[in-house]
Amino acid sequence: MILLTSSQPQDGKSFISFNLSASIASVGFKTVLLDCDLRRPVMQDKFKIENSKGLSEYMIKKATADEIINETFVENLSFIPAGPILTNPSELIGAGALDELIAYLKTKFDYIIIDTPPLGLVADSIQLMRYASQIIVVGRLNYTRKEILSNAIDTLESNKIENYELVLNGQNLEKSPYSGYKSYYHKD
Repeated sequence: MILLTSSQPQDGKSFISFNLSASIASVGFKTVLLDCDLRRPVMQDKFKIENSKGLSEYMIKKATADEIINETFVENLSFIPAGPILTNPSELIGAGALDELIAYLKTKFDYIIIDTPPLGLVADSIQLMRYASQIIVVGRLNYTRKEILSNAIDTLESNKIENYELVLNGQNLEKSPYSGYKSYYHKD
């Protein structure tokens, strides 16, 4: 189970979550992507799926697991939208409202990808990390503020979370010292 977060909005975590999920699914692994950004969901737009039934409905027992899992246009990739916005998602997550769902998804899928809100804005991301075997913190070049990223890393460390990696999004390959590799992968 891989959880993605960032230190601030617009760092590209949903973009990376979507592409990581699609990449894993495209090589034959049954994958499910959960939009756990329960206050500002956007992933349903990428899949062109209604957000009327999703995680929030499951957490308040108005939907079953099978009712919120959607097939997508990507083979082997399923998607669970956030659902209608709730006033208390942190309390529900903290109380274990997703425990049974996560256990169920582990029996059906090879990979579970969780897209969460940015660290530090709400408690949701830290609470969801208990499910993750790997955490990816996304930053965006020339956008992510260093002090906010540093605070996010401090939050992880103060919560004794060690299974995380940083991903830098938005690298301009034309200006990169690795720009020579661009032509290496393209035929003339």
